[in-house]
Amino acid sequence: MLERIKKAILCLGVLLFIFFLTSPIHEISTPANRSLGLFFLTFSLWLTRYLPLSVTGLLVFALIPLLGILPLSESYSLFGNRAIFFILGSFILAGGLMKTGLSRRIAFHIISKFASSGRNLILGVFWTGAVLSFFMPEHAAAAILFPIVIEMAGILKLRPKESLFSRFLFLSLAWGCVIGGIGTLLGGARAPLAIGMLEENFGIRISFLRWSMYAMPVSIGGLLAGTLILTLALRDTPEVSSFKEKAKEELKGMGRLKRDERVVLFVYILTLTGWIFFNRWIDISLIAILSSSLLFLFRGITWKDVERWVNWGIILMYAGAMALGVSLVRSGAAAYISQRYFFSLAKTPFTTLAVFSLLSLVLTEGMSNVATVALLLPVVYGLPFDPVLLTLCITIPGGLALCLPMGTPPNAIAFSSGYYELRFSIKFGVMLTFILYLILLLVGRFYWPLLGVEVW
Repeated sequence: MLERIKKAILCLGVLLFIFFLTSPIHEISTPANRSLGLFFLTFSLWLTRYLPLSVTGLLVFALIPLLGILPLSESYSLFGNRAIFFILGSFILAGGLMKTGLSRRIAFHIISKFASSGRNLILGVFWTGAVLSFFMPEHAAAAILFPIVIEMAGILKLRPKESLFSRFLFLSLAWGCVIGGIGTLLGGARAPLAIGMLEENFGIRISFLRWSMYAMPVSIGGLLAGTLILTLALRDTPEVSSFKEKAKEELKGMGRLKRDERVVLFVYILTLTGWIFFNRWIDISLIAILSSSLLFLFRGITWKDVERWVNWGIILMYAGAMALGVSLVRSGAAAYISQRYFFSLAKTPFTTLAVFSLLSLVLTEGMSNVATVALLLPVVYGLPFDPVLLTLCITIPGGLALCLPMGTPPNAIAFSSGYYELRFSIKFGVMLTFILYLILLLVGRFYWPLLGVEVW
């Protein structure tokens, strides 16, 4: 049944692509028509994953000049956007954390502090995932924590789908990584992609610290809401002191910080300092590249490590998403869609926030969060409101897939354990998503205006 739905979506995307090439809308230019056709074709390919995401990204770069949407040199130049290099540098830094084992050491250290009770252990997994996702991509944080949580389940002799405790142990892993991932530019590439598109189309730059000021209140509010749900749901939990001893043994076996761990820690602290305090003078993408180069200089990482830990396919996908979004805006297609179909739903900036953040929340459950951001941002950029508000109302909720495994890698990783059913994650995920939606509206209404965002 699912395969039939995917084939139907793909066929629809191809037919719409052909339609906009052969039967154009006369109110807009030829490049705009072709850009719309490419939009639907790309949407169907990303949604069905008929081609690898990276291949679809490359295909976008080929079709934009081939269809005459943008000149060849202009299309290819979009691959050099600073957001792409920020993502690359961030991935290399995260690779250093994982290669040296420093991230695993940090995870064991934090979780061992929470292992006084079953409930606290789950909250430890939840908050550890969030803290790690403040400083590395959420999928990397989930990949680090997953084997540790599997080990916990083994030590505690838990069985899949046997109890609320066993289910929430893995669901909390996904929730923590996802909610923490929206707090900074490091949690996922959708935020760097969004600020790259914002600068490319409007010339507006957002610093590392500034983005965290916008997003962190939503992230912290979501973490507090998740803590409340987990606390109320987990009333009877098993004894977990055995894992506390196991964690201490693991940390003892690791010994003191090794040289390469100290190198990575030093470079990471140096990088965060640069991103937060020196971004006015040095662009965050330059800091990311320079810092990743320092890792090589001090022998904290090798190129073989980078080949292992950096997902080059994802970078190609992000580059294609950037190019697609820019082509929609520059050709006038985004403005046409906004005025023709969405302007009536977005009479004021706040209704725009309410409507499009909800749309982003729904779409990100069924498709890649980066694809959601890449497809929706160009559409809302056609609305006559503050571009920063438009960027925030799509990008932040676009990273909050909490119900389905296809929305984001942490969900897929946690669900692959087999310890909870889909209906279980949907039941509690919808609850938490609704609370996060309300938090986002409150933050947008009362806090973002203090930072200069035009919400009214």
